[in-house]
Amino acid sequence: MVNRWSFTKKGLRKLHQEKADPWHLGSSRYEQDKFDKLVEVAQGAPHASILEVGCGGGHLTEKLCTISNEVSGFDLSSDAIERARIRAPLADLFVRDSDEFDYAAHRVDLIVASEVLYYIDQKQQTLNRMAGCSDYLLTCEAWFLGATLPRRMEPWKLVKSVSFSRFKQLRWCSIRLWQRNGVTPAFAT
Repeated sequence: MVNRWSFTKKGLRKLHQEKADPWHLGSSRYEQDKFDKLVEVAQGAPHASILEVGCGGGHLTEKLCTISNEVSGFDLSSDAIERARIRAPLADLFVRDSDEFDYAAHRVDLIVASEVLYYIDQKQQTLNRMAGCSDYLLTCEAWFLGATLPRRMEPWKLVKSVSFSRFKQLRWCSIRLWQRNGVTPAFAT
């Protein structure tokens, strides 16, 4: 299994060059079930337009396209984006680094960042820039090595938290829906 915590951006690009599915997202029942849970939680927030940060090979992107006709996503690996375009041909996908992405130019209902925030160098600046793009942020972070997000994450406030686990596989994560501070909820929490 690939060690998710030790990669630099250069290392992630190389990993995607060498392996079509480095984390076995397409073949892992846990990953597929986790994506289904993410989509279920996404449906609890406005989701007519979705931006997926770090979309990788498009496994989650493909599922997001089942609930929205306007899905876009980016990843820092051109190899991953090539595979994502095959998997999710209706999505607007492009190569970008999250630390350099112009969030303000891409207004969407919902941002999805599944297991990517721990790779972002400038977390607080990126979270602030995301708030200029959307009122809602859906995150999923694995519970390994203290990599989970805090319950307070400015300028966002937590509105829903779901634990997802498969104890036989010793895998679990926290799926969290965040709302930008100052926004009136568009759904019942």
